[in-house]
Amino acid sequence: MSGKARRELLNLITRLSGARRAEVEVPPNPLLDAGVVSGSKSRYVWATDPALGVPREHLGTLAFHFTASDVAVMGGRPEYVAVDLLLPLGSPREEAIGIMRQIHEEARLYGASVVTGHTGWYPGVSEPVVVTTIAGRAARLLLPSNASPGDRIVLAGVVGGELLYSIAHFRPSLLADAYGEEGVRRWRGYCRDLSVVDPAMLLSRRGLALAMKDGAEGGLVRALNDLADASGLGFYVEEEKLPIPPELLALADEHGFDPLAASSSGLLVAVVRPEWAREAVWCLGILGVSAEVVGALLDRPEERTILGPSGRRPFPREAEDPYSRLVSR
Repeated sequence: MSGKARRELLNLITRLSGARRAEVEVPPNPLLDAGVVSGSKSRYVWATDPALGVPREHLGTLAFHFTASDVAVMGGRPEYVAVDLLLPLGSPREEAIGIMRQIHEEARLYGASVVTGHTGWYPGVSEPVVVTTIAGRAARLLLPSNASPGDRIVLAGVVGGELLYSIAHFRPSLLADAYGEEGVRRWRGYCRDLSVVDPAMLLSRRGLALAMKDGAEGGLVRALNDLADASGLGFYVEEEKLPIPPELLALADEHGFDPLAASSSGLLVAVVRPEWAREAVWCLGILGVSAEVVGALLDRPEERTILGPSGRRPFPREAEDPYSRLVSR
């Protein structure tokens, strides 16, 4: 087993959620990116994520954004941060300070405060691990249950960007052989594009999204199937509109994986009303994020289809994320 747990195990784990409290509006759910606690005046979206196995020079930045993205896609704004920083024995104190400085800078950028945490050096840790928990208020919850048949699917960002970024850092020869050093440099600098915080908060603030997901582990395969299962709807997507980089297609052909399942942190999947779709794409473009309407939701839950040049074919219900197989050091 490698990477995020499969649905069957998560279904069991999420039932082990302690006492039932009335203020927990959205409890743990394997199909959602965060939970929600409601107070007398506000709803708070809570999310937690680890960051490890990523380039150390970006570890703090990604530790903030991986979790903040989960808060943002549910309609929240990151406000409160807890950090658990675990380091291998012998790691210099400057490394801990550098990681926390990055988290500090990202938190300040979004008006969030680090409120607690833990830092330590342990023999069982072979590389730095940062776990962040972030909470933030949401004026309106963005949940798959808001969606209806006919709503449009908007993709912002690219499929597989996270995989290509990591390959450029850890196994650059896989890219350099076909795309040269320029191709490697392009994806090495992709760190800030691995976040959906800004586009998700923009769509939420303007009231243009009904539900959203971040590509992350499992890529578009996991994101779209989670949305469909949680909403009880089906969908179709148009193959020629999917934002798949040529580098990813080449790697998929060479190494035998479905590019739609590649880790895709930074790929925002948004469900919008048909009459909002053009404005949503325009707003994302003003933000500097490439976006397009790629499909729509259907009233038949079992219908999940890719429309390609040669006709219809089933959208995969599951597929291997090649991240662990390709990004080995």
